[in-house]
Amino acid sequence: MGTLSVDPTQMHTDAEGFNLISTKSGEIASYLRNALDLLGSFWGNDAVGREFLSQWDPAVRGMIDALTGIGDGMLKTSNGIITSADLYKKSNDINTELVR
Repeated sequence: MGTLSVDPTQMHTDAEGFNLISTKSGEIASYLRNALDLLGSFWGNDAVGREFLSQWDPAVRGMIDALTGIGDGMLKTSNGIITSADLYKKSNDINTELVR
């Protein structure tokens, strides 16, 4: 069995990378949503426009939802890494005290 080496400080540092991805993903989703809203109803209100919208709208919503989901997932990953690091450190501190 191999040796387990855990660096809680490095884990906190690495978690920030996931947090940054989360933030950027949310910013991209927000920017995209706002930019598309500025375009208005460019598809028009005729039969062709309504058909376009019936395909466009779900695709755009799906893309924005995916970006938002990536952001949420990365934030949960960041939080999970921090929690794991903190619990490892706490466990290690307790074990050290028990040995004394």
